[in-house]
Amino acid sequence: MDKDLMFLRQEDLVNNPTTRLPVCLCLDVSGSMAGKPIEDLKKGVENFLTAIKMDEVARYSVELAIVTFDSKADVALDFISIDRQTIPELQARGLNNPIGKKGWLKFKPPRIIIKEKRKRAWNNLL
Repeated sequence: MDKDLMFLRQEDLVNNPTTRLPVCLCLDVSGSMAGKPIEDLKKGVENFLTAIKMDEVARYSVELAIVTFDSKADVALDFISIDRQTIPELQARGLNNPIGKKGWLKFKPPRIIIKEKRKRAWNNLL
């Protein structure tokens, strides 16, 4: 997490003391999603964001993160207020098997990936 993002998060907490609800969308962008499936996924994410923004309580409490996965998982968007979100471009890529052969033994859940990313960012700031 860079300094600008940390500042925005602090500013959000000062201006909006509402209890936060972390939401992480885990999106399959593997090769099997090429064509109509990836387009449907994009529309689904847009519809989800529109619904959250239309709900007055959810709009100020939901913090969204997006983790995409194909043959590996990536944090495409770290947790931040819905109003400050810019949804990354979703494109089908990689292998069709999102976890790989015996990959469950090596698969890191999204919360672990995000935690490790934040820890590295804090260490870089110190």
